Amino acid sequence: MRAGCTCVQGVKFPDWLHLDCGIGHIVVTPATVFNDSGSIIPTVLHSVKFQLLSRCRTHPVDLSSIVRGVVDEGDLRTLRVAGTAAAYVGASASPAQSDAWDSTDKHKVLWIVPISAIKGKGKGKGKGDTGSKGGKGSTGAQGSKGGCAQRPPNLAADVAESLWQAGSLHVALSAPRTIYAKWRVTFAPPVAPEMVGQVLVFTLHWVGNMLFYHECMRRAMSMQ
Repeated sequence: MRAGCTCVQGVKFPDWLHLDCGIGHIVVTPATVFNDSGSIIPTVLHSVKFQLLSRCRTHPVDLSSIVRGVVDEGDLRTLRVAGTAAAYVGASASPAQSDAWDSTDKHKVLWIVPISAIKGKGKGKGKGDTGSKGGKGSTGAQGSKGGCAQRPPNLAADVAESLWQAGSLHVALSAPRTIYAKWRVTFAPPVAPEMVGQVLVFTLHWVGNMLFYHECMRRAMSMQ
């Protein structure tokens, strides 16, 4: 484990999830042998972080879990929701959503990405043109059937990876308790200044229990 790894630093859960440790994944099994007792908690935390990130990247979302909103320059921890994808397409609430009228998105992972990044990935400049700064294809996964047939097989995966990197993960700290008034959500950590403006937010995995477990291990580590 590196000294700069957030699992070693003992930062709070939102920052721990948000920041990259930079050392790849570690899998802890019943057969794992630790060199010293001080490395047990950081290593377990790193293994848990890898599992959680894997769940977030593959977490299914429905239209009601996708919202568009605005993050103001003066408050980088608050999202002002403009509407949901479900409302945009005119979809009605599912029975499960109707029964959960007092549900909340508190302690769920939020993936926040600027609208400008999505528009940039969705615009192609012609056959064979990569166009983007990072060398990724600028043509999005959507498009004409003929155009898709001419693209490299891995281009859609490259665009998805590029979009994932353009966003960032946060944890919802407070959210309205009704699906009819999701207009303001506070989260941690704050978004980067360059993400100010219109954003798209995907509501992912609930981590309320993991937040509690992480805090227990973080405090235990600080007492060593």
